[in-house]
Amino acid sequence: VIVEDIPREAYEAAAVDSKHLELLRALDFSSVAIIPLRSREKIIGVLNIANSRGRNRIAVGPKFLDDLGARAGLALENSKLFERTKESEERLELALTGSGIGLWEWQISVDQLFFSDRCLDIFGTDRARFKNAFLTDFQRFIHPDDRVRVNEAVTKSVQTKQDYSIEYRFIREDDGKLGWVHAKGKTYYDEADRPLRMLG
Repeated sequence: VIVEDIPREAYEAAAVDSKHLELLRALDFSSVAIIPLRSREKIIGVLNIANSRGRNRIAVGPKFLDDLGARAGLALENSKLFERTKESEERLELALTGSGIGLWEWQISVDQLFFSDRCLDIFGTDRARFKNAFLTDFQRFIHPDDRVRVNEAVTKSVQTKQDYSIEYRFIREDDGKLGWVHAKGKTYYDEADRPLRMLG
């Protein structure tokens, strides 16, 4: 909606209080575009664009204003979604830290293994030292007597599409101490049934 030729007397009727009236008089606008912000067919807010007196009129059509409202509404929804996702990730990280559970993801086709901060702590390493390769870099953490068993369990899980679950010994990188871990994971496949990644 575009409202034009707004008289100065209308400021008093529109003002909420004296400070608002002072602001309206300072802006001295003569026209305003009122644009509903839409997201998923719902109005989630309103954007007002005021044009100061003495300037050219708002020279855009309704299609442009509708498109602007849709884009602004989508941007607003995306920012809210980003904040909710960030809060969820923070809650998950807090829960995992308290429980002692670490998360990992192995991108099988490129042999990239990603560790959560908790996983790095468990194995006594950090992002600078851990090079993210399962077939080479990760193997050094596994106790030598358990390596064959761990790798056979991973291979069997990928080939049979059964969940991966194994307990094994590991050697911490920072202090050389021996520890035990129970690792669980699940493999995900593409449309051609090729293994893509394992999450655990």
